[in-house]
Amino acid sequence: MRGRPNIETDQPIRMNDQVKNKLKAAGKVAFGAARIVSGTATATGHGLLGAYCKKHHMLHAAVRYGTESAKAGMKTIEEGLSDWKRA
Repeated sequence: MRGRPNIETDQPIRMNDQVKNKLKAAGKVAFGAARIVSGTATATGHGLLGAYCKKHHMLHAAVRYGTESAKAGMKTIEEGLSDWKRA
C-alpha cells in the first residue's frame, strides 16, 4: 500500500494530476511571497544585500533592487494563482 491512508475509509490517498498541478501552483505562490518579503527587506536596508548597500551609502541601489524583486514576486504570485485556477 503506497501513500498515507485516509482516516475515514482506510484507503490510500493517491495523487492525481490535478493535485500535483495545484501543489506546483501553491509552490509558485509561496515563492512569489518570499520574493516580496526579501525585496522589502532589501529595500529597507535589512538582509545581506540591503545591509551592505546601507553600510556603503548605496541605499538607492538597494531600494531599486528591492522594488524589482517585489514586482517580480507579485508577477510570480499572479502566475501561481492562474495556474491554480487552471488546475
